[in-house]
Amino acid sequence: MNTRRFPAYGWLGVALVAAGQAMTLVHWRPLSDYWYSLCWYGVALAADAFLARRHRSLLTARPREAVLMLLVSASAWWALEWANAGGFGAWGYSPSDDVPRWLQQLRSTVAFASLVPVTFELAMVALAMGPLARLPRRRGLPVGPTLRAIMMVCGAAALAAAAVFPSLGLALVLSGVVALLDPWSHRRGRPSLLGCLERGDLRLPVALATSSLVWGLAGEAWNYPADPRWTYHVPYIEFWYVFEMPLLGYLGYPLFAFAVFAVHHAVRGLVGAKPAAPDPDDPLSLVGL
Repeated sequence: MNTRRFPAYGWLGVALVAAGQAMTLVHWRPLSDYWYSLCWYGVALAADAFLARRHRSLLTARPREAVLMLLVSASAWWALEWANAGGFGAWGYSPSDDVPRWLQQLRSTVAFASLVPVTFELAMVALAMGPLARLPRRRGLPVGPTLRAIMMVCGAAALAAAAVFPSLGLALVLSGVVALLDPWSHRRGRPSLLGCLERGDLRLPVALATSSLVWGLAGEAWNYPADPRWTYHVPYIEFWYVFEMPLLGYLGYPLFAFAVFAVHHAVRGLVGAKPAAPDPDDPLSLVGL
């Protein structure tokens, strides 16, 4: 039986989530302007503490990885913000005219930096839970150079098409990123979703998909009464809203999680980070860290 205590920083995470939740309901400015960071850094700390009590965790075993995640996350989301402002128009934010622009950008950077850590932390929590931990292996999918080449060509085409069809730009960019980068990582022997399919081990893809749907719903529930908040402009599916998001729009969260995984592991490969040692029972190892 695991007798390790819940780390103190986990309780800090719980407190941050509670404070952030309160700030979405009681708009006590300027603190309520930071509700997003309060909630999601709190979630990341609490999730990591949960993992540290039962397994290895990102902060206890890979602290430098956590720093890399923050940098990748902020950089990647600012690139998406640039694309969104340049043509996608898929989302927007309530105005903060009384806040200096430099402070808005700093506040946004801190918030954007949480996306990659939260995605990995919650996927690892899902992998540590009973149902996914016991998910049986299936027959593997043969993955060779031809399949990788087809995927990468389709990925490049999707990225190019995003400029031609800006109303579908976000979906095309996320799909293109996964189709382009994941086969590249697989070819280099790096962690990849294709590698999971090749081994017949669906735990990681299922964990990314299911955890992203949960945190997506939680995030939209926090966002709905908050100020500032974001709104969406999603063509063709603007009906059956759940909070600010159309119901079918939630299908984009698993795709986003796959893209986060592909981008981070592509960057890890570029900076020379070593792949994780195989351990089928360790969530940190299962996500390639």
